[in-house]
Order: sequence, then structure tokens, then C-alpha cells
Amino acid sequence: MEPTHEAATGHWTWVELHDGPMNGAQAWCRTDGDDSGTALVSERGTYLGGRSWYAPDPGGIWRWHRDSP
Repeated sequence: MEPTHEAATGHWTWVELHDGPMNGAQAWCRTDGDDSGTALVSERGTYLGGRSWYAPDPGGIWRWHRDSP
């Protein structure tokens, strides 16, 4: 079942996350636009309750970049 997003514009899809604390997880992400990625709440990152940042690489693989509080 796909999440609904009333204000969604553009293309949203499930992506598999690679590397970092959320390696192997899937996330519902917008996959068009500037490709700057997304910050996901993560209990497994450097900061408890912080965010893990993922963005697509040139090949379209969503890779971990850093954690933030």
C-alpha cells in the first residue's frame, strides 16, 4: 500500500537505501526535481532521534551522506 500525500506534485516512489544506518531499508521519496535527497528520522544513526541524509548518486542509487541531530 502506497502512502497518500494530498499536496504531492511530481513523482513519488519507494527507494532502497544504501550504506549508512538505514542500509537495506526502503523509503517513500520524491524522485524528480533537484535530486538533493531527503533527511529521514533514524533511531540507528549517530544522533538518537536525528536524521540520516540520503540522496541519489549519478546512477540513481540512494546512498547515505551523513547524519544530523
